[in-house]
Amino acid sequence: MDDRRDRLRALGELLRRLRKDAGLTGKDPASRAGVTQPTISRIETGLLSSTAGPSVSASRR
Repeated sequence: MDDRRDRLRALGELLRRLRKDAGLTGKDPASRAGVTQPTISRIETGLLSSTAGPSVSASRR
């Protein structure tokens, strides 16, 4: 279970870095994915795994 948590945390750090490098706030991907900013924050900190639904939805916009 710790391995999964570590992978989620690493993925979240990568997502946050990419978002910041693109000059986006947490609200930007949240509105595109149809979720709240706190949800993005939980994903970026590894507290919540993302699902394909919002990711696929955001990628189509």
